[in-house]
Amino acid sequence: MNKVDLQNEIASLYEQRNMLVRARSEAEAKNSGANGNNANEVRKNGVSNSTVSLSERAFAEFSKIGVPDQRFEEWKYAAPKLFKAASAQGALSAELVIKNAMVLTVEDGEFIIEESSNPNMLSGVTVHLISDDNFETDPSVAIAFESILEKKNLPFASLQTAIEEYTIAIHVTGEIEVPIHIRYITNSLGALLISTPTVLLFAAPNSKVTLVEEHVSHQPGNTIVTSLTSVVAQSGSQVNYIKVDHGTGQKSIAHTTADVFSNATFNAYTACLQGGFVRNDLHVRLLEPSADVHMYGVSVLDAEDLADNHTVVDHVAPHCTSRELYKGLYGGKSVGVFNGKIYVRPDAQKTLAYQANHTLLLSDSAQINTKPQLEIWADDVKCSHGATTGQLDEDALFYLRSRGIGMQAAKQLLTNAFVGEVVDRLPVTEVREFVQQHINNTLHVTEIEA
Repeated sequence: MNKVDLQNEIASLYEQRNMLVRARSEAEAKNSGANGNNANEVRKNGVSNSTVSLSERAFAEFSKIGVPDQRFEEWKYAAPKLFKAASAQGALSAELVIKNAMVLTVEDGEFIIEESSNPNMLSGVTVHLISDDNFETDPSVAIAFESILEKKNLPFASLQTAIEEYTIAIHVTGEIEVPIHIRYITNSLGALLISTPTVLLFAAPNSKVTLVEEHVSHQPGNTIVTSLTSVVAQSGSQVNYIKVDHGTGQKSIAHTTADVFSNATFNAYTACLQGGFVRNDLHVRLLEPSADVHMYGVSVLDAEDLADNHTVVDHVAPHCTSRELYKGLYGGKSVGVFNGKIYVRPDAQKTLAYQANHTLLLSDSAQINTKPQLEIWADDVKCSHGATTGQLDEDALFYLRSRGIGMQAAKQLLTNAFVGEVVDRLPVTEVREFVQQHINNTLHVTEIEA
């Protein structure tokens, strides 16, 4: 696969979507005419005319950049690996099982009803497909998509909006005790690009919910899989968002946006576990006073894996707090990328913003490219950012060895202590244990030696 092949595939998918829209519009127009209804009010592709316009605008936005290459600053490190053939080696990844969770399954871009939970299983949670409802009856959906399009320099997010056929909307009221688990499974070997349904999560005032996204590939290949999640955390709500990538070689390009309102908290946890190519874009806006965001990430890579994490925190309102901590363990010839931006707008006085990226290189061939950024236009703020890169402390290893602990076990203790600051914060027990087990497997850890 090369850039030209991917561009041709994108053009084909966009045309297929437009053909589907026209076909459905014509069919519904005939039914509308037969029933004496106004054909101008017929929905296209299951949604209103405004959505078609949205698709056109999104594709135009994508076309401004197109498929990014090294000349595009935001993709300078990831672009070279986007078209590189994935390794066919690697064991099948275990499944993440969360007890009592509501499960929504998306396989090769299609929502699989038979492998999903009953959408009515949780009181206070409503799940529906936008293609089945009138777009204009849910203004929050229109606002969410407009917010997505406002974010520039995200070509694949614009592409996702342009070519997707339907959207999964989740509305939450009250405090939901069990997680919502969305499983993105890739089995296709032949497709160049798979676009998954966009997920819109709306947390009502004073609600609480945990959303777990699992991205897994059971087959090694070069398929690019795009995903888009947009969260709206209304006043007083709390949203825990967990994203876990693991598998045998898919190329995952994921975008997550969050708008956080007064006294609401958005907690984001990202785990990139040995699996090929992962690009995460996480954009958070703190729109009203006392909105908070906490972002934690851990990447554990080996072989020729790549994990590219780009984050943006936009402090729009005063008296808001953001805390960001990303850690990485990189072995083999793996490549890590962290690009974190914090914007503090002129009206965002009394802002507290902290950002840190810390990395351990476990081999001489691994590399990390880190770029913390802070732009401040307000004068009464407390902000800091920083990054560190190093290797395991030889003195610490010697101390543990002198106490009778074997070399492999000593490395386990030090590396687990290093990433534990992030892993231990994961709010779902099954996810925390799953991530820890993957870390141990990647580091080839066994029982601690006597």
